[in-house]
Amino acid sequence: MAATFAPKAAQPGIFALRAFNVETARIRDLVKDANIGRIRLQWWRETLDRVFKKDAPEHPVAQALVAVLSEHRLRRKFFDRIIDARARLSFLFFCIFIFAG
Repeated sequence: MAATFAPKAAQPGIFALRAFNVETARIRDLVKDANIGRIRLQWWRETLDRVFKKDAPEHPVAQALVAVLSEHRLRRKFFDRIIDARARLSFLFFCIFIFAG
């Protein structure tokens, strides 16, 4: 919602970054098996390899990220940190689910 108050030129980039964040965050909620979650996160790692080469797959978020990267100098490290954090959280929640259930 706050992105709508950003300058019009900045909005596509903000929405693309937010969409990437949401896509990776949803993985934990969508899968019941930690291995499937790891596979999905790995898909995003591989997709980012392609995004940074401007050869993204036909995925709306990946395509939006290509556009953002062509306009802004974002580092791969930023995206890796998001994925790494999601991987740690997914593993933690999976362990809690297994031991509590």
